[in-house]
Amino acid sequence: MNILLAGDIGGTNARLALFSSSEKQPELITKTTFPTKDFENFEDVVSTFLDQTNTQVNSACFGVAGPVLNGHCSATNLAWELNERILEQRFNIPSATLLNDLAANAYGINCLTNDDYITLHQGHPEATGNCAIISPGTGLGEAGIFWDSREYHPFSCEGGHTDFGPQGELQFELAKYLSDRVGPVSYEHLLCGSGLINIYHFLRDTGIAEESDWLKEKMAGQNPAACIGQEAKAGNSPLCQQTLDLFIEILAQEAGNLALKTMATGGIWLGGGISAKFADTIINHPTFIQAFTRKPKMAALLERVPVRIILNEHTALLGAAAYANRRTQ
Repeated sequence: MNILLAGDIGGTNARLALFSSSEKQPELITKTTFPTKDFENFEDVVSTFLDQTNTQVNSACFGVAGPVLNGHCSATNLAWELNERILEQRFNIPSATLLNDLAANAYGINCLTNDDYITLHQGHPEATGNCAIISPGTGLGEAGIFWDSREYHPFSCEGGHTDFGPQGELQFELAKYLSDRVGPVSYEHLLCGSGLINIYHFLRDTGIAEESDWLKEKMAGQNPAACIGQEAKAGNSPLCQQTLDLFIEILAQEAGNLALKTMATGGIWLGGGISAKFADTIINHPTFIQAFTRKPKMAALLERVPVRIILNEHTALLGAAAYANRRTQ
């Protein structure tokens, strides 16, 4: 039996897991989550995990939040450098592969069951063709999935770093507010954990919504993005609710952009921790599909595109394992 090592390396956590190989889907043996702040480099994470499990690995694949070029990745929101050859040599792994984390997520979609996702928009009942995935989390990831009429082929991109295209007066004010502070504004400045905070600060600082004293005190005592989400879902703060509303509207717009750029007639998948955490809010949001399809000449096309939210937080791990499994066949 071949043992597979899979990893999902984000800006906040590094998730590692061992799987047994299979002709179909690999089977999970064990998994562990490591806070990235506790380690100076990725090799130390792998070493710690393999020491705990005392296992020799036959094939490995790691999804990393950053562009992978020639087997090397400089993580986007993390001061780590990862290299396939170094990992193979240090840990005596016959084959180690780095994938962009969204490509790993894309490979993982085929491993999901009906309980692992929820449908936001049905689209056309016989929708086929390319797909794409957009995942707001510590950063914003995007990937395409090419359909060749027989099987899917995920490919990574860095679409989260493209220029923000504001729609409407409020978003233009938001773009101006951020531009004065950070320079060129990308979608990642808005559609991630720190993006929630940026939107919150914009609404507060411009006087569009008021920050109450209790909320200011609570924000100072815990993770601000988590606090915004909690209070928005609880309905305790109009400022937090408006923040989440604007976030969801912009997410819908960019999901529509991605669908058009990849001709994703087979469906758009919303991944990442934020999408899963606020799945109910997104599904019940009154303007999500309106914002998603608000491309006048292409509205009819986008109406046909299914939109689904991934609930399984280990989708990238499953995808990395599936890719490593292919390398052993």
